[in-house]
Amino acid sequence: VKNYLDAMELKAISLRFEQEKVLKSILPIYPKQDDLNYNLRDYIVVAPNEQHMISTGKRMFKGYDDYDQCLRLIFDLETTGLNTKTDRIEQFGIRFNRPVKYKGEYMTFERTYRTEGTTKEELDASELKNIENFIKIIYTFRPDIITAHNGEAFDWNILIGACMRLGTTIEEMSKKYFETINVIS
Repeated sequence: VKNYLDAMELKAISLRFEQEKVLKSILPIYPKQDDLNYNLRDYIVVAPNEQHMISTGKRMFKGYDDYDQCLRLIFDLETTGLNTKTDRIEQFGIRFNRPVKYKGEYMTFERTYRTEGTTKEELDASELKNIENFIKIIYTFRPDIITAHNGEAFDWNILIGACMRLGTTIEEMSKKYFETINVIS
């Protein structure tokens, strides 16, 4: 958390608790030595269930005691830039945290999908095919957790933007593989 705050040039501030709230577990956040507030101590709040998980190393996810029991899909995108309207996904790196069962056999899954072509049409088709491969992999292996390095701030936005730039949506591409859930209001 401290590194994240430093990278974002943010400071944690002391939190005040309203009378109905109970003091929860707190972790200190220390400023840099050259910071004028170096001698001050700021804190973030960690809920009791998170504190338990941190102190014991246990996890409470779908009945698993350990995250290694969960099937995690980890992906990373390499792009030509940061603009979702003009820049394309050059590579998809996809792997799982443990061997996966495919056609009755366990295998280590690590793949890189590259966008290839010389014309705009070939590049668009290749990029779209790579996005579809990503969706097929999710459908085939049904991971418990999908994660990416900087996924919330970058990878998912790039994926969604690429679909829009290529004339579709990630929802539209997923329809072939996942049933639509009707929500009754």
